[in-house]
Amino acid sequence: MRGSISKRESGSYRVRWHVGERRYRSKSFRTKKEAEKFLSRIIDETHQGTYRDIKPASFEAFALKWLEAHGSSIRESTIKTYQVVINHHLVPFFGRTPLVVIGPDDVLKLLSQKKNLAPATRNKIYTILSKMLSHAIRWGYLKLNPCKEVDPPRIPRKEMSFLTLEESQKLLLWLEREDPRYFAFFKTALFSGMRQSEILALQWRDVNFSEGIIRVRRSIYQGKISELKSAHSFRQIPLSKSLAKTLKQHKLESIPSPWVFPSEKGTPLNPRNVVRRHFEPALEGAGVKKISFHGLRHSCGAHLVAGGVHPKVIQAILGHSSISTTMNVYGHVMKSEFSHVAETLDRIHKKG
Repeated sequence: MRGSISKRESGSYRVRWHVGERRYRSKSFRTKKEAEKFLSRIIDETHQGTYRDIKPASFEAFALKWLEAHGSSIRESTIKTYQVVINHHLVPFFGRTPLVVIGPDDVLKLLSQKKNLAPATRNKIYTILSKMLSHAIRWGYLKLNPCKEVDPPRIPRKEMSFLTLEESQKLLLWLEREDPRYFAFFKTALFSGMRQSEILALQWRDVNFSEGIIRVRRSIYQGKISELKSAHSFRQIPLSKSLAKTLKQHKLESIPSPWVFPSEKGTPLNPRNVVRRHFEPALEGAGVKKISFHGLRHSCGAHLVAGGVHPKVIQAILGHSSISTTMNVYGHVMKSEFSHVAETLDRIHKKG
């Protein structure tokens, strides 16, 4: 395979390579380094018999195309995260660099420049970049994903914060006595494992008392209601008799509204007000440990584990995208149940 690099009057560099009898192709790059990297890759692929033409695109142009393609298929909160990572971290680093010349060394350099950021943020940058480049392969802009040659940044494991069953009961008793209007709200969080954004967007038509099911269909983000788009987020949750009784009473005492938990105006509640005016005072008043609102979701998951519920069922109830997510979050809680397994084995073998 023959190829050459020449400098143009404009200051850019042109790569010209042979693709068949009397047939050549060419491509321009801003720097000589980019041109050399591209030509080296073309030569290697030709020798290996894996060369194929790919569509040209700069990282910046592809990022815009990728965001536009995903805008209507994912939650608004997710697209906001993508936009922040791409606009604040990825585009400033890669800019108009052609996708075809981005290699593992560039990914490593990016992560090295971000070493002062929180591990979770660095991992998010890597994950979104890898997802983008995987789509670039599918759409014909790339042949290989350079992120696959780089280990993702590790996130130090944090101890999951949740309320024990005893603490949960203390919290609910305090709410029922001191803040009864929000008793049903927090009981729903503890008994369903729903995200705060999902509880705020819950409507009465989603609660089926006869079937004993809560259908999670939508969420609220920055005051905007959106239908859930992924299959694992759109789910059904068992409605316990205790929670059903509480919700029926709550409905009788609430103002007429399609929302299960409306404000005094009949609109969805403000999430910040719920946390600051009701959740945090309730934790303090009940004398239990301080946790985030998301900790109520973790509490539900931990209680299900303690109750011996199968991880696949917990995954379905909480809406995790995979069983590995469930195991990563609650695996250490599950380990505490191993002693019960050992005791059960002893009983079985003694009977034998």
